[in-house]
Amino acid sequence: MILAIFDLDDTLTMQDTESLWQSFLVKKRLIPYELLFEKKEAFRLAYETGVLDFQDVVQFSMNPISYMSIKEQLSLQEEFSLTELKHAIIPQGIELVTSHYEQGHTVIIISAGHEFLIQPAAKFFPVHHVLCTSLQRTSHGAFAPFINGKALYREEKVHSLYRWLAKQDHKFTTTYFYSDSINDLPLLEIVDIPVAANPCPRLRTVAQTRSWPILDLKQAYLNQLQQQA
Repeated sequence: MILAIFDLDDTLTMQDTESLWQSFLVKKRLIPYELLFEKKEAFRLAYETGVLDFQDVVQFSMNPISYMSIKEQLSLQEEFSLTELKHAIIPQGIELVTSHYEQGHTVIIISAGHEFLIQPAAKFFPVHHVLCTSLQRTSHGAFAPFINGKALYREEKVHSLYRWLAKQDHKFTTTYFYSDSINDLPLLEIVDIPVAANPCPRLRTVAQTRSWPILDLKQAYLNQLQQQA
């Protein structure tokens, strides 16, 4: 059997879902723009240098809705999915995931992003399983602004995948992993077929040096839009 693993943010989307959500919170007047501008740059630099504390991100992104009931949170999540997320999905990404799915491959998304954003984003793709950072819940079932366990970041993605594999009743003969980020190098290095999809500059260099396939799905989509204009 064949296993196709996909990162989500910036691999299958034009923009990071966390950034999209934060901008959405500004539109809903739940956080001020000035604070978003300051935090976004700090988070971006921390992620690119591999020192990002995901708990800080979760608190910033989820605190503004932490007072809401689960019904209110899910309503806001659905609005975000329909107005923001669906426009960030790369059509070529859907085609790529679908090609694996239709060949009978087991398809999973594994993301460092948290479940409140990754689960609705994953619904745009034909996938069998989603592994992502989970959140704590309040006594009433609402999402709390705290990570439950560890964020699936860098080596933790590998650990999460191994835990998932241990629960499967069959072995996979071939494994793919598609990612844009140098932070996913630990997982890219253990699969049979690592693919750099929309790679950041550092990952592109690694992919070129090691002769890994490189896919520029974002550029393909932008070219398509240009031709349609």
